Amino acid sequence: MANFTEWIIAIDKRPIDRNVKDVELIAARLRRLDTFNRLPPSLLRDIANVAYYEDLERGVTILNQNDSGSSWYIVLGGSLEVRLITTSTQNAQNNTIEKTIITLTFLGVGATFTEAILGDVPRGAHIITKTTCELLRIQHRDFVDIKEKNKDIITELQMITKIKNGFEPTISKTSPPMPSQARRTSTPDCPNPAEPIVESPSVPMARAGWVLRTLLLNDESGTLRDRKTSGGRTIARRCASGSELVDWLMGLSPSLAPTRQIATGMWQALLEEGVIYHVNGEQAFRDKCILYNFWQDKEGSCSTATAQDIAEAEEHLEEALLALTRRAPDAILRYILRKQPLDRTSEDLEQIYEELLHLKPLHHLSNSVRRELAGVVMFEAHPRKTEILFHQGDEGKSWYIIIQGSVDVVIYGKGCVTSLYAGEDFGKLALVNNAPRAATIVTREDNCHFLRVDKDDFIRIMRDVEANTVRLKEHGKDVLVLERMVNCSSHQKFFQYMVIAGTPLKSLEYLLETRVSTGGLGGGTMDIDPCLEDFFLTHVVFMPTKTLVSELNKHFHMDSSNHDKDFILSCKRSVVQFVFRWVSVIRHVVFDDTGTMNFIQDLASEVESDSTMWSGLTEEASLMHHVMTHMKRYQDERTASAGQKWKLPPSGQPISLFSGPVDSRMRTMIRPSDDIIFRVYCADHTYCTLRFPVNATAEQIKTSAAEKLGLLVNP
Repeated sequence: MANFTEWIIAIDKRPIDRNVKDVELIAARLRRLDTFNRLPPSLLRDIANVAYYEDLERGVTILNQNDSGSSWYIVLGGSLEVRLITTSTQNAQNNTIEKTIITLTFLGVGATFTEAILGDVPRGAHIITKTTCELLRIQHRDFVDIKEKNKDIITELQMITKIKNGFEPTISKTSPPMPSQARRTSTPDCPNPAEPIVESPSVPMARAGWVLRTLLLNDESGTLRDRKTSGGRTIARRCASGSELVDWLMGLSPSLAPTRQIATGMWQALLEEGVIYHVNGEQAFRDKCILYNFWQDKEGSCSTATAQDIAEAEEHLEEALLALTRRAPDAILRYILRKQPLDRTSEDLEQIYEELLHLKPLHHLSNSVRRELAGVVMFEAHPRKTEILFHQGDEGKSWYIIIQGSVDVVIYGKGCVTSLYAGEDFGKLALVNNAPRAATIVTREDNCHFLRVDKDDFIRIMRDVEANTVRLKEHGKDVLVLERMVNCSSHQKFFQYMVIAGTPLKSLEYLLETRVSTGGLGGGTMDIDPCLEDFFLTHVVFMPTKTLVSELNKHFHMDSSNHDKDFILSCKRSVVQFVFRWVSVIRHVVFDDTGTMNFIQDLASEVESDSTMWSGLTEEASLMHHVMTHMKRYQDERTASAGQKWKLPPSGQPISLFSGPVDSRMRTMIRPSDDIIFRVYCADHTYCTLRFPVNATAEQIKTSAAEKLGLLVNP
C-alpha cells in the first residue's frame, strides 16, 4: 500500500519536479507491464522522466478519426475501444448519408497507441475509453527525443504493439509462430501470479463464477459494491476485498469451505482462470484487504440478478463448490510456484518439496537436492496448442518437467520423432553438456503446465551435489554413493554422510565400519542413527534376514591372519553393537526368526568367551547379556500367551482377548498363530461366526463362510 501511495505521489508531480526516487518508482511500475518488462532500464527512466498521468472515466474520446494526434499513450489500467466510422450515401437525391461504426479491437493493460501505431488503418480511427482507464501520456516532442536515442528498441516495441493491438495480419494455423513471440511466451522471466493461466475459463469454472457472482449480487450485506481503489483516484465496479470474499464463502458452505486456506484456494482457482481479477491486475488472490471483481464487472457489465437467476444459482451451488474444492489445492500450489523464489516462505518451500517427492524425474535425487530445487523451481503455463517452447539449435536455458498436457519432439528433416507426457522431463541434456538444443519442443494440446528449472540454478545445484557426493567404484561401477549431510544434529556430529545408493553388501559394510563403531554405547542409551534405523526397517526388501545374519557372522569371524589385532577387535565390537541396536529397534521381528535367534545365542557365547582374552570386549559382553535377557523375557511371554484367542466385536469395537481379565496396563501382542473369532456378514445382514488363525488367507475365510452359509456352488 505504501509503495502504491509513493508511486501516485511521484507520477502526480510535474516532470520537471521529479527527483531520482520518483523516476525509479515510475520505472518500476512500467516494468510490471508485459510489453515493457524487457526494455532497458535507461529507456524506462527516460519515459518516467517525461510521462504525464491521466485518470479518465468511461466514454472519454482520446483520439478522433483523422486527428493528427500529439501524444503517445501507455495503458496502465482499464480498457479502450478502437472504432472505425465509415460513411456511405444511401440516396443521392435526398443526400442521405449512413454512418457505420466498426469496432476494430480493444486495447488493454500494457498496450500503447498513437497516430503512428494506427497507420495501417485507413483514415485513422477513434479511441474511446471502454472502462475507467489509467494512462501515461508522452508528448510528441519528448517521444521523438526518446526514439532518436533508442531507435531500434522503439521500432521493435511498435511492432510488438501492433500485434498486441490486433493490427497484424492473422497467422494461419499451419504457419509457425513468430520466433520472438514464442520465446517470450515460453520463458517468462517474471511470471505474474495475478494473470490467468488460460486463454478462456473452463466450463466448470465459468459456471462456478456465475453462481457465486449471482448469489453475491443478491446478498443483503452488499459485499459486491463500487469502491475507491488505493489512493482514492479510481472507482472499481462491484468489487470486494479478499477477506470479505473468504468470510462470505465460509459462511455460505462451512462443510465445503471449512478453513480460510481452503476458501482462499477456491477463489484463487477462479482467479487463475480469469473469472475474477485483482482490480489493478497486480495481485493473486489473498485473504487480505485487497479488492477483486468478476470479469463481467471489470468489463463494465451493469446486469443484475433476476429471481430466475438466483433460483438457478442456488440449484447449482453445491456442484460449483465441489468443483472449486477439487481445484483449490492445485491452485494454491500453482500460486506458490509462480512466486519469485525470494518471496517464498518456509511453509511454501515445504509444500513444494512434498510435491516434488511424487515426481518420477526426481526419484533418483536425494532429499537435500529436492529441497534445493523447491527453492528455485518455477511454474510455466502454455494455454495454446502448437506453442514452441524452444527451437532446435537454441542455447539451453531451462530444464522442464511436464505436470499437465504433452509435447511433441520435432527434429529438422525427421518431423515429430516422439511425444512426451505428464510426469516426463526434457531439456536437461543441453544443460549438462552445455550444448545447443537437439530438437524443437512443441505443445501438442491446450493448457500445458510445466515446472521449469533455469540453467544457472540447475548448474549450481548439480555442482553442489557433486561436491558433497562420495562414490566408491569397483570394476568401473558405483557400488556405494554417499552424500554429505548438511544439517547434522548434535548426536550425529560424527555421522556426516548418508547412504544414497549402493549394493546391499557395501551398504552393510559401510554401516558396520562407520555408524556403530564410533564412541561408546553408554549402556545402550545412545540415540539411534536414522540411517541405521532405516536399514533395520527396510533390509528385508533388498537383503533377506538369512543373508544379513550370514554377513554379520562373516564380519565377526574376520580372518585374523590377514589383519592386525585392533582391526579384528573393531569388527567384533561393531557386530555386537549392530545386533544390540537391531534388537532395540525391532525386537519381536528379530526374536521370531529361528535362524536369527540361533545366531544371537551363538554370538553371545562367543563374545562371553572372547571377553576373557580381549579386554576391549567387556562392554560388548554386557550388551549381549542385555540382549539375551530380552530374548528370555520374550520367550517367557510367548509361552505364557500361547494359544490365546481374540474376538472382533460388532459395531466397530476394538479387538480384545476372548477371555481373561482386561488390564489396561498389560499390552499383549497379537501373534500370527493366535486364533481370532469374528463375524462374516452377507448383503442381507445374515452372518456366520468363524474362528481362524490371524494369518489365515482371505480365500480360506471366504470358502469357510460360504460353506457355513450354504452358498457353495456345487460343480
